[in-house]
Amino acid sequence: MKNIREIVSSNLVSLRKQNKLTQLELSEKINYSDKAISRWEKGEVLPDLEILQQLSLIYDVPLGYLIEEHAPEQVTKTAASKFNIRIAIMFFSIMIVWMSSVICYAYLSNYLGINYWQIFLWAVPSSALILDICVRVWFNKKYCPYTMSLFLWTFISAFYVQLLQYNLWLVFLIGIPCQLTIIFMSFIRRAKGK
Repeated sequence: MKNIREIVSSNLVSLRKQNKLTQLELSEKINYSDKAISRWEKGEVLPDLEILQQLSLIYDVPLGYLIEEHAPEQVTKTAASKFNIRIAIMFFSIMIVWMSSVICYAYLSNYLGINYWQIFLWAVPSSALILDICVRVWFNKKYCPYTMSLFLWTFISAFYVQLLQYNLWLVFLIGIPCQLTIIFMSFIRRAKGK
């Protein structure tokens, strides 16, 4: 039978990997150094109870899960079900945006006689924003530059189409430095992670 240090370190390693986090990314979430996380995962020291509770919240497992020995397939099932729940929440949130758009359009069209089709136009950057937030919070942060870029360009495009009669094509030039900033920040984050 393994001792408690080995069990906790094994659980911490497997949960971090299942959540596709590096030690550096986890350290940013809990405000501890990646060296401290490395020591916990090697079994050199045990994290205190407050840290274990914080980790259980991040990994969405009960506190007792961290100190109990688990079969490998049990850990995989837990990670898969959590991933599926997160995907479902993300798609449900995006569906709410589109359903709200349909309801608002129907109300404006039927009761007020206003044909405001642009409401669907703004649902696209809203959906991209939800996608970006979900990726930042739940999934691998290496995809964040892509989701941020998607939000940026859909927002600029929606703004342009909304004001199409003014021919504000120069608004797309604003996106260039914003896109370069997103790229630059992703390079900084990667360099920091290595």
